[in-house]
Amino acid sequence: MPCARPAALVLPPPPLAVAGIPVYLERAHERLSLQALALERTLARWRQQGQLAATAARRRPERAAVMEKLAEAFATNAGVLERVRARLLEVLTADTVLRAVSQTRSDEAAYGAEELLTLVRRDWSHEPEAEAELARMREAVGDALGTHRVGRALVLGAGLGRMADELAAQGFAVHAVELSAPLAIARALLREGNFKAYAIATRNAYRALDQVQGFEARFRPPEPGRTAMSVIADATRLPHADKSVDLVLSVYFTDVVPPAKLIPEVKRVLGPGGRFVHVGPLGYHAPDAVDHLAADDLLDEFRLQSFRVSEPRWFEGAHHALAGSLHECRFHNLAFSAVSEARFFARPVAHAGPGVPYSR
Repeated sequence: MPCARPAALVLPPPPLAVAGIPVYLERAHERLSLQALALERTLARWRQQGQLAATAARRRPERAAVMEKLAEAFATNAGVLERVRARLLEVLTADTVLRAVSQTRSDEAAYGAEELLTLVRRDWSHEPEAEAELARMREAVGDALGTHRVGRALVLGAGLGRMADELAAQGFAVHAVELSAPLAIARALLREGNFKAYAIATRNAYRALDQVQGFEARFRPPEPGRTAMSVIADATRLPHADKSVDLVLSVYFTDVVPPAKLIPEVKRVLGPGGRFVHVGPLGYHAPDAVDHLAADDLLDEFRLQSFRVSEPRWFEGAHHALAGSLHECRFHNLAFSAVSEARFFARPVAHAGPGVPYSR
């Protein structure tokens, strides 16, 4: 007998939308402008690399085939990035972008530009290596979920949304939460139609032809009628109401923001009995060493916030592996679930609260 569909996740009207995706960010125009500038920097570098490859093809006949392919790859990838940038610029003005030029370079802005096509390939190329990585993630998530297979779910750091769509296929009502507008926009473009791109790995390749591998990105969710809704938001300041969510999933994301900011916000949106699931390494992107928690300390932090933590599981995985590469990035990944238990929870004073317009 099929499970009943969960109630939809409800959000307040967004202050802004880009490519049809609701945006809930403080200083939204400023942060989106920083992301647009990061795209522009990446575009400039890719165009330059493509020109260098085209010049090398003319000057080095013995390497012409490889260099021509490299030039084509950079040009094709730049074309994808230009489409993303065009959608982003639709909601920005020249004035907001110019103001952002004077800002310090933002790590959150750069991440989406640099990783975009790598994540497109992993999530939606349907290549054997990418599907193998996703299968490991899917198995770990399934083990951590146990029998918890329906409800309202958030996927934090959702990227291109493949894992969010996996949850939606199981019957969850899902919001794919992503801070990077370029990643969310790329997902929207994929839903409009397939596109071609290239994985470029000019170091650690067995053969010259392995350095550039073309792929077709195809949005083919597990259940076409059940897909996640994209939301551009900060995982530490979610627009969702208190106790409005049954599941929060974090795949390769828990180490992206300081746990001291993430865990209270997860606690806030989860109702009693709601579950947080982590799958991934603990590489930590935050600059301060005090925020880099060992696995046992991370589990203790969840316990201190009145979570009942499962026995952790460890599994090895290859991250963004490419066929024909001499290099493979491997992790001992941590997987665990933490069930929220009822207690009085005082919201941090700095939190704007769900539905409050972000104007600063």
